[in-house]
Amino acid sequence: MKDFCFVGLWALLFAVACTSAGLEGFEQMTPPAQVAQAASGPVRVRSVDVNPRLLELYVGQTKPLTVTIFPSDATDQSVRWTHSGGGVAYVDKEGNVTGVSQGWAAITVHTIDGDYQSTARVKVSVNGVASVRLSHPDGIILTRGEKFDLSALAIGEDRSAPPSKPALKWSSSDTNIATVEAQRGRVRALNTGTALITVTSEADGTKTAVCPVTVLEAGPACEGGVGFKDL
Repeated sequence: MKDFCFVGLWALLFAVACTSAGLEGFEQMTPPAQVAQAASGPVRVRSVDVNPRLLELYVGQTKPLTVTIFPSDATDQSVRWTHSGGGVAYVDKEGNVTGVSQGWAAITVHTIDGDYQSTARVKVSVNGVASVRLSHPDGIILTRGEKFDLSALAIGEDRSAPPSKPALKWSSSDTNIATVEAQRGRVRALNTGTALITVTSEADGTKTAVCPVTVLEAGPACEGGVGFKDL
């Protein structure tokens, strides 16, 4: 009987030793973070915040919204975006907001985990055209048959941003002397004389710039491409 108890005691001690060694091996093989997560489960989202809460931009301008999720170590930090306010503003999946038309809109971010929400108000304004800048305001000299590309730029009332409607149109005061393509500043010299090439902002039609174009006959003194010089 004593021998039986002694053998049983040794068997029990051996089993405990093996079990302890196995647990130690498991702990060494499993990263602490996975052990903790397996024990407590995923970290759930508790709230979300969007910044800024008031976003101001112009028609055609794009600015980003940023998102902060609490807690910062939440397991699922994916979000989706929605907007209201008709066609005033558009938001993409990255939170970039583009002004479409003048007015107010609301942009809301939703967390996938728990559908927590935060909303930013968006004010979209029109940046009008203050002036039109021409590449050759003092004029150019061409010879008959030559072409020249003028360029122009609409300057916004708020110079820190481009105008909301930057489109320009071109016209000539005398198409017998020089013509210009309406949607670009390509001038074609036709006959001798002087014509005024005008570029106008399409936003209101009141902001203009003018380039005098003098056309000369081609001759020995004008050969070799000298027609493409500024006055």
